[in-house]
Amino acid sequence: MSYSSIKLATSGHTAVIAVSRASALNALNSVVLDELDAALAEVRADKDCRALIITGEGEKAFVAGADIAEMRDLGPDEAVSFARRGQAVFRAIEELPIPVIAAVNGMCIGGGLDIISACDIRLCAEDASFSLREAAIGFVADMGVLQRLPHIIGQGFTREMAYTARFYSAREVERMGLVNGIYPDKEALFAEAGKLAGQIAATNPNATFGGALQERSVVTADDHQRLLVLGRQQVLQRARAAGAVGCHRQEGLSCERRRDEDGGGGRQPRGELRGQVDDAHVGASVRAMTVLRAGGHPRHARRWRDPGPVVGEQ
Repeated sequence: MSYSSIKLATSGHTAVIAVSRASALNALNSVVLDELDAALAEVRADKDCRALIITGEGEKAFVAGADIAEMRDLGPDEAVSFARRGQAVFRAIEELPIPVIAAVNGMCIGGGLDIISACDIRLCAEDASFSLREAAIGFVADMGVLQRLPHIIGQGFTREMAYTARFYSAREVERMGLVNGIYPDKEALFAEAGKLAGQIAATNPNATFGGALQERSVVTADDHQRLLVLGRQQVLQRARAAGAVGCHRQEGLSCERRRDEDGGGGRQPRGELRGQVDDAHVGASVRAMTVLRAGGHPRHARRWRDPGPVVGEQ
């Protein structure tokens, strides 16, 4: 299959997917998401492929969030569909039956962090920078990064990144545990990523892939249970009262929102949330915005308590 916005190459037992929109800082649009999904399906179907590297072309960015040129023309329902599309693609990365390595050069913003948090291993160049920009423009991440990052860097660093929305250097995220190694330039980064992928490919695939899938199943089960808690009636009703249903966007540039059309009175049955992790991700984003608007801070789902009346709630 031919692609216009990504590149897929295979060498030996290693596949490489590169987002190829350097002129747009590799920003994510619908075409990129569709092509990523198709490329991931190709990699999954290739029985000889034992490791995948994901990177971005050009010198300035790995992925600099979503594409504002497309996002500003989307209506509320289209923006929600875009977010859910992104969720599905990033989940496909997470669920690949082979180890996935992210090779980060340049800026890794918003959706870029969604991608690398779905990978197994993250490496970066010295010039890489990382930011969850959502809080800077008044919305919350809605594609799964807030659910995945705590498993990698812990609750404290995840919340710091989400609350401050500032840029973090390669050395700072290395101390957090987000990246396994830092390399002086892009060439050294790709060389090390290829070497690591080769070492993975040389191991017994049954043991390597079985272990990777077992680890992912534990993480996914834990996330699923927590997200079910986040989807309870109290959280959703408070979000509706505040009119805070976040839609996906271009990090640092634009935000699209909509008020829930049902007026906020209906109950969301817990049964509807079972097996629907994407819906729960949206619920988690809504919860975070609701609590922040109430003047408090999100707590762990199992210890969260009613923050009190929300502005606009009767």
